[in-house]
Amino acid sequence: MAGWSAKMRQLKRWRSLDDCERKLLLEALVALGRVRMALWLRPSSAAFRDYRGRTSTGSQVVDADSSDPAQVALAVRRAGKVIPASTCLAQALATQMMLARRGITVEVRIGVARDEHRSFEAHAWVELGGRVLIGNLNDLDRFEPFPRFSQEGG
Repeated sequence: MAGWSAKMRQLKRWRSLDDCERKLLLEALVALGRVRMALWLRPSSAAFRDYRGRTSTGSQVVDADSSDPAQVALAVRRAGKVIPASTCLAQALATQMMLARRGITVEVRIGVARDEHRSFEAHAWVELGGRVLIGNLNDLDRFEPFPRFSQEGG
């Protein structure tokens, strides 16, 4: 019975979204699913190279309501609650891909830090104009970012 109440809550949340939010969420589910599949099938470095700077040929989004970067990031975060194993890298790449379709250039950043056991941990996030859109952690400043990559080059 607990599963039934969770499904009802999800249905209520879905119904509370306006048309633009629903379209964005559906797009985010597809984008995140594609990225997750690519990361599952290929090494992360190859998938990162493929998705970095990618735009969808011939399918530029013109709906101004769906072009707000913060709304796109919110849709990807929501989709991340549904798509299994939606890591920070998968969400960052999906956000970058969706925004590229809208003609918005963002930067996917990857950083490393040591955890309390002195092991390395990595984190990915997306920046637009120096502001973190997705992947913001309370302790993001402890991650040492890798050098910036250009979107055109390798």
